[in-house]
Amino acid sequence: MTNLQAAAMTEARRKALEAINASIRSEGRRPSDFRISERARAAAAMVANDPKWLEAATVNVERWILAGVFGKTECAKFKTSARKRRR
Repeated sequence: MTNLQAAAMTEARRKALEAINASIRSEGRRPSDFRISERARAAAAMVANDPKWLEAATVNVERWILAGVFGKTECAKFKTSARKRRR
C-alpha cells in the first residue's frame, strides 16, 4: 500500500524547494550559491508553517495513485535505498 502521508510530504517539500529556487533566481542569484541543507531546511519550514503545501501535495498524490503512476496495482510500494535488494 502506498504511504500517502509520506508521498504527500515528499511532494510538498519538492514543490517548496522549487519555490525557494525560483525566488533565489528572481533575485539574480543561483541556487548553487546556497548550501543544499539550507534550502532543504527552508523548504521544510515552509511546509511546516503553511498547510496549503501539504494539502495541494496530497491532492496531487491521490490523483497520481488513481492514475496508476506508482504502478499498475493500487497498492504500489515506494522503495528507498534501505529497502532495495543488494546485488
